[in-house]
Amino acid sequence: MLQVLKTHLGSSIRASGTLHESILPYSLRTQNKMVAYIDSKWAIRGMTKASALELDRYGIRVNSIRPGGIDTTRGNPLGLVRTQMDSFYRHKPIQRMGNPQEIARLVLSLTSDDSSFSTGSEPIAYGRWSAGEIIDLLPNS
Repeated sequence: MLQVLKTHLGSSIRASGTLHESILPYSLRTQNKMVAYIDSKWAIRGMTKASALELDRYGIRVNSIRPGGIDTTRGNPLGLVRTQMDSFYRHKPIQRMGNPQEIARLVLSLTSDDSSFSTGSEPIAYGRWSAGEIIDLLPNS
């Protein structure tokens, strides 16, 4: 496995390296008519943990990040203005899309020495989406 990683990633593999993969919220929940897509997200979870076990002896940490809706061309393929995109999140605890910089800071944190004890982890960064929904019909909501 290490040789495959070196072949494909070159100098980014080193004895004190880290690998990170981003997976979407469908790694925690599911949706109909998306079997292949959701299978791939669950596969990344397994690969993260298995790779962490196999690469630890080489000093390589492996983590995956689960970002939610992020304001990128892939997250906003229609090019809607930010206020339009944020309206889709009005029932979520953090009522907006995430910024790429927020995910980048999480990646930087995981690749720093401050996270040297983290491997096989799956930090969630999607605006508390897994916390639930805000229902406007309830009193004091």
